[in-house]
Amino acid sequence: MKSLLSTIGLVTLIIGSHAAESPAASKPNVIIILADALAYSELGCYASQIATPNLEALAKEGLRFHSSAIPRVVGRRVPHY
Repeated sequence: MKSLLSTIGLVTLIIGSHAAESPAASKPNVIIILADALAYSELGCYASQIATPNLEALAKEGLRFHSSAIPRVVGRRVPHY
């Protein structure tokens, strides 16, 4: 019985020490920018003449989409009276 408990304790110690050595996976930083009636040609990171330095810095370090399509408009326009 002592040998069984010793074996279980040793295996637990080995598994626990191995788990402590593995590097923790970091979560990615995700930023979603929504804009109404904004064309890709209006952003500096897509070779526009309009200066958008903050968006250009984000695009330089991150992921840019070159083509996308949606089947329908999600938002709804509301008149402002």
